[in-house]
Amino acid sequence: MAQDIGTPPVPFDFELLVGDPENLRTVKASSSSTDPWIEPERLKLRHRIGRGPFGDVWLATHHQSTEDYDEYHEVAAKMLPPIREEHMKTALEKFFELYFQCQGAARVFWLLGISILNGRICMIMNFYEGSVGDKMARLREGRISLPDVLRILVNAKSAVLGFRYGIDLAQGILELHSKGILVLNLKPSNVLLDDTDQAILGDVGIPNILFGSSFLSSDTANRLGTPNYMAPEQWEPEVRGPVSFETDSWGFGCTIVEMLIGNQPWYGCPVGEVYRSVVEKYEKPQIPGGLPSSVENVLSGCFEYDLRNRPSMVDILSVFRSWDFNLHLTSKTAFSRMISKLVFDMLRVSWPRNEWECCARNAVVNDGGWRYLGIHKTLAKSSSTGYTQWSLSKDHLEVGDTVRSRKPSNSCNPQNMEVPEGNVVGNADHGFVLVRLHGVHDPVRIHASTLERVTNGLGAGDWVRIKEEDDKHSPVGILHSINREGRVSVGFIGLRTLWKGNCSELEMAESYCVGQFIRLKPNVLSPRFEWLRRRGGGTWATGKISWILPNGCLVVNFPGMLNIWNAPNTYLADPSEVNVVSFKNCPNMIEKYQHVEDHHWAIRPVLIAFGLLSTVKVGMTIGKKIGRNMNVNAMENESQYTDSQNASSPTSTWKSSVANILFREGS
Repeated sequence: MAQDIGTPPVPFDFELLVGDPENLRTVKASSSSTDPWIEPERLKLRHRIGRGPFGDVWLATHHQSTEDYDEYHEVAAKMLPPIREEHMKTALEKFFELYFQCQGAARVFWLLGISILNGRICMIMNFYEGSVGDKMARLREGRISLPDVLRILVNAKSAVLGFRYGIDLAQGILELHSKGILVLNLKPSNVLLDDTDQAILGDVGIPNILFGSSFLSSDTANRLGTPNYMAPEQWEPEVRGPVSFETDSWGFGCTIVEMLIGNQPWYGCPVGEVYRSVVEKYEKPQIPGGLPSSVENVLSGCFEYDLRNRPSMVDILSVFRSWDFNLHLTSKTAFSRMISKLVFDMLRVSWPRNEWECCARNAVVNDGGWRYLGIHKTLAKSSSTGYTQWSLSKDHLEVGDTVRSRKPSNSCNPQNMEVPEGNVVGNADHGFVLVRLHGVHDPVRIHASTLERVTNGLGAGDWVRIKEEDDKHSPVGILHSINREGRVSVGFIGLRTLWKGNCSELEMAESYCVGQFIRLKPNVLSPRFEWLRRRGGGTWATGKISWILPNGCLVVNFPGMLNIWNAPNTYLADPSEVNVVSFKNCPNMIEKYQHVEDHHWAIRPVLIAFGLLSTVKVGMTIGKKIGRNMNVNAMENESQYTDSQNASSPTSTWKSSVANILFREGS
């Protein structure tokens, strides 16, 4: 059975050599040491057993010798990238702090201490025989079978249904999150397996410690994970961030999917293509088909582009544990297979028929387990608007909370709010709460998902401005959370993680939403991000907001500008540097027309073409009319001229009479 979270790890075993090496005696080592430093002379490297972007892993022995005996045990030494000597003290302090933070974590590898070997900082940890990644490599199909991942096992002790490695891994991540540690490098090779085949988290946030460090090479210092497992905000955390606990939800989802499918997400794609798929195209990794709807839902939620819409580790653990139950057995015989069939039949009865039929097409019963048949499911892209069930479930209302109606996710104005402000006075069934409104005698029953908690006038999702501006980051950001004591977490452009402070340090700021048109302020001469100018290099061009990142960074495109050659499709903007542009606030007709052109680049050519065609048509109409008038005038003039000639000449009259006589018919 797994250890309870929060209990210290059991002492490791090591061999004590006394005289004859064939006669070995086992003793227990104490884990109560408060000093993280291990003397280098007590460590002996054997050979390298692993290599990664953040260092190599070596098999080593830790010796504790006296004159009478030499006792040692095998350990793993995580050897970090080289660090310049002048920065060694700063780096050691960071890892000493990490050592004390990790103490007492049951589902995280046991960190024994810190040392320096061959001039490089080493993290000395308990040695584990392998990882989930190693297990997948040994298997013929290169993936963990569904019986292991879904925990449909039958052995001499129990038949368990649930998410075996998923639960262990989620527990380890949650332990680190409770200590304020971000992992940021989740993948099967970092999920270790102990002697009982339970998963142990094998990374304790080394990327987060090394990121941006001045004592490392730029390539290592600017890396915040392994590309195929990185969330969108990990690629450019100060621009598209911040990284948060929900960032690990993305890595968790990638790890589970790889266990099921056998290939890492975006397998075979170069790093640039992975970046475009995740960051620019808002795509999600494929997941296996036929999973239970709750599991498919939580995995899909892990891959939401906006980290606020992803499930927390508490949510993930709750879903995975909902499939976990134990059936005690006595032997692995026909009785075991009977219990397995009973479990399978229970699933068929408990699941909705359409879900069961879908699952049955993609998995088959095989000795009490399921075998994946290789059918993938492509998830819909993330939406720039709307809430998810995971974002709505993070605000737990209590009696006494001040609440208001939750604004639509893409709304800048709080008009038409059913509950401008009220107080929760009780809980009701099925997710409803009782709210007392001003001017209403009896409490009103309202669903909690339609309400948001307000503290000192601020609620999660509000746009805020920091009163004392700092050049390191934008002064305008988005409020991620506020507790009942007024402590806040805010995402700002320029900060890799969430800004922590008090609500008294903030004030409300202008809101932005997708679809608005914006333009740089006239006094902004050197914007934080590249921005286009109008034709001819004049004033700043007007762009349209297509996405809003969790730190308030605005993703903008320019529909009024024709994209030619290799110009980027989207640009970024700092909300503190822009003004909203609308038809109403344009001061004169020229600017109103220019704003009409901002909606699409084809408006000006179409208007010009329409104007030319109209001019030609009008010209032709006028020309025809003038031509007709000229013809009428010419005919009238000719007739008048002829009449006048006839009237003024008697000879012509005589000639006409003679002609009539001579040529008259029948003459």
